[in-house]
Amino acid sequence: METPRKNRPDGAGVIIYNSRNEVLLQQRGDTPKYPRCWVILGGGIEEGESAPAALRREMEEEIGLDDLRGVSSFRMYAYMDQADISEDHHQYIYTIQMDIDIRRITLKEGIQLRYFPRSALPSLDLGFNMKRILDDFFKGRENTETIDEKLRESDTALPAFIPAPQF
Repeated sequence: METPRKNRPDGAGVIIYNSRNEVLLQQRGDTPKYPRCWVILGGGIEEGESAPAALRREMEEEIGLDDLRGVSSFRMYAYMDQADISEDHHQYIYTIQMDIDIRRITLKEGIQLRYFPRSALPSLDLGFNMKRILDDFFKGRENTETIDEKLRESDTALPAFIPAPQF
């Protein structure tokens, strides 16, 4: 029997990267899902809220950042939880280049913020589908192959890559 999908809210997140091409990640607290894992900043979209509005709200709630000028649409992902199909939802991902001095940030959610180079990501315990999202981000930055080409070559690709709504 198929497990019904919960009325799980979709999410909006942002890949913040600095001038050294490192990504800013937040270590989650002791949450039921992915405790102490590393994730990009973001969260759930509330009823009647757009993805860009949710991202603005989440950035203010998590790190007190309300200026998102320069944010760009990246992709929309269909998140599929292999262990719990009822957790399936969409994630709208954005990017922005910012050199944030994290020592000056008051973290309101999670344990810590840190910048990481791509080379450090394999050793991190990443939550949700962060590995795929960050791999796609860095591949796009390096221009080594396009995601569209990879999807055409692969019959096992999970998400259909659709841009997130524009800011």
